[in-house]
Amino acid sequence: MPGPESLDTAADGEQGPVAQPASDGDQQPGRERSSTPPKSSTAPKSSTRNVVEWVLVIVGAILVAFVVKTFFVQAFQIPSASMHPTLLEGDRVLVNKLSYRLHDINRG
Repeated sequence: MPGPESLDTAADGEQGPVAQPASDGDQQPGRERSSTPPKSSTAPKSSTRNVVEWVLVIVGAILVAFVVKTFFVQAFQIPSASMHPTLLEGDRVLVNKLSYRLHDINRG
């Protein structure tokens, strides 16, 4: 049941709801408010669009991994004991490729 502050007494003695003014400060004068709710900007996606989106994400990730492996850093596993005692057989190392492109090789 509505409270007494939302009811107004008409000339014939009946009570009815009072129309509240719009509280939008950004509404232009002279424009009426639409009674339809605003349309959602995110429409439901179709299944084909989802598949295409996933394929693009996977292809992009593969391309980024390829570029990083080719130009920046690459992982290797030591296959034999040729580097013993510094590196043991089965150890994994990361080789920095970028620093050799930026300056000369320095020993030490």
